[in-house]
Amino acid sequence: GKTFAYQPLPRSNRIAIITLSGGAGVMAADACLESGLAIARFEDHTLARLKEKMPFWARPGNPLDVEPLSEIVTQEGAYRLSLDAVLSDPGVDLALVVMSTLRRPRVHADYLLDMVRVHPEKPVAVCIIGEAAIYSQLFQILEEANIPVFISVRRTVASLAALYRYRRFLDSLV
Repeated sequence: GKTFAYQPLPRSNRIAIITLSGGAGVMAADACLESGLAIARFEDHTLARLKEKMPFWARPGNPLDVEPLSEIVTQEGAYRLSLDAVLSDPGVDLALVVMSTLRRPRVHADYLLDMVRVHPEKPVAVCIIGEAAIYSQLFQILEEANIPVFISVRRTVASLAALYRYRRFLDSLV
């Protein structure tokens, strides 16, 4: 559907998961593995870039819980840094962002729009969990910018997995 219309095909199946909720990250990782996507292993420089802005007790990984980062660089800064770091990692082919309905939808949409413009070669899909009115605002802003938005982690993962399966199909024709 819309993910095919909005996003490029991934090079391979290595996915980065960025989330504000550890539980949503685990659900996303399980859904990715069930759908044929591989949880990307971040390169050392990516991990170091993230760790530099985290509290001493936090350890970056994939899924990447941005809550510890948000304690140092704000929630918007945490998402912006995380998305840029993982999309810059050559071991990441696509990204899933799980976010809540934050009170300033335009501000939180802007970092996504910026990062997708900087990394147009990697597909990104978003799952938004939370308040309906703010969801609707974020949905409109992101979808108008060709970033697919879903209300469930599983549907978001399914859309990205379909991109990967289509890539594999096209590669098999060569």
